[in-house]
Amino acid sequence: CQNGGTCEELADGFVCQCAPGFNGTNCEHIQEATIERIGEILGAPLEWTFTSPGWVDAQDHIFSTPISRKQQVDLVTVVTGPGQLTWEWSVSSPSYWDSLRLYIDNDRVAKIYGEVGWTNESLRITGSSTRIVRFRYRKYSYGDGGGDNGSLRSVRWSPESPLPSPSPNPSPITQASAARIGEILGSPVEWTFTSPGWGDAQDHIVSMPILRNQQIDLVTTVTGPGQLEWEWSLSSGCDDDELRLYIDHYLVAYIEGNRGWTSRSIQIRGSGTRIVRFSYRKDDEEEGHGGDQAYLRAVHWIPAAPSPSPGPSPSPGPSPSPCPTGFTGAMCKDNINDCLPDSCPVGATCIDGVASFTCTFCPANTCQNGGTCEEQADGFVCQCAAGFNGTNCEDNID
Repeated sequence: CQNGGTCEELADGFVCQCAPGFNGTNCEHIQEATIERIGEILGAPLEWTFTSPGWVDAQDHIFSTPISRKQQVDLVTVVTGPGQLTWEWSVSSPSYWDSLRLYIDNDRVAKIYGEVGWTNESLRITGSSTRIVRFRYRKYSYGDGGGDNGSLRSVRWSPESPLPSPSPNPSPITQASAARIGEILGSPVEWTFTSPGWGDAQDHIVSMPILRNQQIDLVTTVTGPGQLEWEWSLSSGCDDDELRLYIDHYLVAYIEGNRGWTSRSIQIRGSGTRIVRFSYRKDDEEEGHGGDQAYLRAVHWIPAAPSPSPGPSPSPGPSPSPCPTGFTGAMCKDNINDCLPDSCPVGATCIDGVASFTCTFCPANTCQNGGTCEEQADGFVCQCAAGFNGTNCEDNID
């Protein structure tokens, strides 16, 4: 049975139980989704088009039809703003190489790659113009693995009423005190910030104006374990201007360019105190674009319920000594895996340490043929040796 089907033996033969999206005696046929069927599955009041070879009908979702390396398959519609685009997506592919992306017009605004389960996303689109919405799954020139496809479901477009025109002389944003920031964000933590601070926008805070090659931070501490939840947005025409979240000194999430309100959450393990830092940084190469501002709201720290105290030992004798930090097991030889699904940015590899972890976009053998891997904010770049090129220096040009 092909394409993930399961073979069941019968008295006089067999029958294949096919995976969603496939049929036939040996599950050899793809159930291609028509335009009408795509609309029914996604549930969005939108008219879709797609590029060949199209998408597969998996009943409650669609996924990209198998493609060869250096090919791509698109799913396209148009929306008229302002409004909110929400969707769920997942991807199964070799890490770093193949990706499922979202473009608004020609600007990439989101992507996932590697092995990522179903993830909820949202994006606010401002302005009253018509925008092209394009989901794209692309295979690059290196590597096969996983299901080699991107999946989509629950794509929704919710139009908004246009905002009223601003007054000729709008009131300037005033700097919010640390106490006021706590009131706006609604989180039971104490905040500090770097100059020039954050502005009071009533239901959210906004970064005060900064110059190129500067940054502004908002910092607190939490004691784990627990869950951090937040909503953020960014207005900047430069993809190198980013709003980032660091836990201690590790980058765990970021947005760049123009991004509407997006809800995120991350689990923080362990009982130690961790430094939480939101950081908005302007690149040193670009002039101002968009609002050139970062926005935050609804930042909540939810401590985990403490584990119940163990009962009395069933046998007499002293209690065993606790294990050193980072280890567990009867002999304290088992290193606790500190790598969680949300520990690192999408596409990065989490390397477990002792009561710590490290995120890297450059695991061993990323760049071939003697190339050198250089980490970027959201990926990597291979500096190829003479005679080679390609994303991973896989092409011999001599």
